Amino acid sequence: MRKYRLSEQTRQYCYQEEAGKQSVTLRQIVALIDFADVKAGSEGGWVDAESALSQQGECWIYDANSVVFAGASIRDDARLTGPCVVSHEAAIGGRACIHASHISHHAQISDNVTINHS
Repeated sequence: MRKYRLSEQTRQYCYQEEAGKQSVTLRQIVALIDFADVKAGSEGGWVDAESALSQQGECWIYDANSVVFAGASIRDDARLTGPCVVSHEAAIGGRACIHASHISHHAQISDNVTINHS
C-alpha cells in the first residue's frame, strides 16, 4: 500500500558544486494514509523522485523546507525534521532522526542516531 504521492506542484532547488551552480526540479510529498504521527493529506518535504522516500516503514520528511535529491534515500522509520538537505546518494534509515542538517555524498546514517544542526 502506498503511503504518499508526489504532488503536481514543482519547485526548483539550486545548489553549488565544483562545476558551478546546479538546479534540480522537486515535487512535494503528500500523505495518502494515516501512519505514525502523519495524517492523510499532510504535505511534507520535496523530492526529485519517488525513490527518495520509501513507501515502506514510517519514514517521513516533515518539514516543507526539506529537500531530498540526487540519488539520496530515506527509508525504514527515519525522520527528517526542520529544514534538511539530503543529497548525492546519502542514505538515512533505521530510526534515525535528522533535524535541520545537511547530509550528502554517500553518507550512511542508520540505527537510533539523532543529528541536530549539522
